[in-house]
Amino acid sequence: MRKTVSGGNTKELIPIGTICKIKEVCQEDDGTPYYGITPIDREDVPFYYLEKELEKGQIVWVPDAPDKNEEQKGR
Repeated sequence: MRKTVSGGNTKELIPIGTICKIKEVCQEDDGTPYYGITPIDREDVPFYYLEKELEKGQIVWVPDAPDKNEEQKGR
């Protein structure tokens, strides 16, 4: 990732090289997509980056973890 503009300041919201998951995809008024992402090991409020600010590695679909309560019902 690269630094992004947030509140008029250029800053690094998530450390470069962090593996993240996309929580949502939004669009600017001109149609430019931007992505709400969080580190894969945390469930924080997403930080938003433009596509050009993201480094894309291998994109892999990871299904959501089953609800723990549903898992316990089967026991």
